Amino acid sequence: MTEGLRWADTVEFTRRIQAAQTPQDVCKEMLNLTSRFGLNRLIAGIIPKTHIHPARAKQNILLADWPDRWMHRYVSQGFAYSDPILAKVVSEPGSGFTWAEANQRYMIRPESIRMTNEAREHGLSVGFAVPLVTLEGDIATASFGGERMDLSPATQGLINLVGVFAIGRSLQLQQRMSPTREVMTQRELDVVRWSAEGKTDYEIGIILSIAESTVRSHVRSAISKYGVTNKTALVAEALRSGVIT
Repeated sequence: MTEGLRWADTVEFTRRIQAAQTPQDVCKEMLNLTSRFGLNRLIAGIIPKTHIHPARAKQNILLADWPDRWMHRYVSQGFAYSDPILAKVVSEPGSGFTWAEANQRYMIRPESIRMTNEAREHGLSVGFAVPLVTLEGDIATASFGGERMDLSPATQGLINLVGVFAIGRSLQLQQRMSPTREVMTQRELDVVRWSAEGKTDYEIGIILSIAESTVRSHVRSAISKYGVTNKTALVAEALRSGVIT
């Protein structure tokens, strides 16, 4: 293998992915690998077959480490339906590809150009996507992004391989996640709902007439109850599980 990676490294990496107990663990393992090539952001999920409400669309997310404001913008504006990357995944669900390849062929609508330009403003200039078709016929993808990218053909093959493993493990974890986790308080639910709308801790404090530090305390409590690592993952999991809509 190249870039100092050996076959044994790949075997060990896939073992760690299979041993991961939460989607956040999977996400962390993936980014530990891909960040060395400049890809320090990741989102993975099932592609919606039809236009659905933005809140329901977030339930399709399996892994999330996207900038919070871009996540909100992407979902609220329905960019999934004009995203050149997802267009290529749906039309050509084969091996992994660079975002540039998708843009060259599918960035033909004004909304696609707008979406791509806005992504760059959030530090997502280049990337690599890995498609996967489930046995049920659903199309999933893991998409890695960043401001720069240094991938050889061999490394692209590596990320394609481990990306498929990561999606598969995330689907397993999604199915087995227990609904018996500790229940959020009403105030925690309020904070998570406003976070899902893209509001900052400061803005949520104004809306709910509580201190910004109190908002952060509610976020930390909810993160602990859900066993996730950050607010983005908390919002994604709360939507996926139907706790907020």
